Amino acid sequence: MDIEEIRQLYTRGPLRLRYVPHATVEARKDGLVRSHFLEALLDGEMIEDYGQSALLLYFTEEAHLPYHVVIDYFPDAMTLVFITTYIPSSDLWEKGWKKRKRKSTRKG
Repeated sequence: MDIEEIRQLYTRGPLRLRYVPHATVEARKDGLVRSHFLEALLDGEMIEDYGQSALLLYFTEEAHLPYHVVIDYFPDAMTLVFITTYIPSSDLWEKGWKKRKRKSTRKG
């Protein structure tokens, strides 16, 4: 996914934005609002690229809390869909919130 191209499309206007209900519900649970989605889109760091989808990292301005936003891009429809957003758990993410922790395969 070319995040810079998507940002330019959004800034120029032809890109449509959609929010799946799950994204809005999960955002509210963590105290996030729609403006947080756009901040991540415009200024966030892409930490995982899945081709048509991506995971972005950004921080709230108010409390500098990390949050992740998952997006899907449909170039034929000129549409970007916000799939989910959440505050990452330190149980699942390494310090810095950019890498997932590896699951231990050792049996105790």
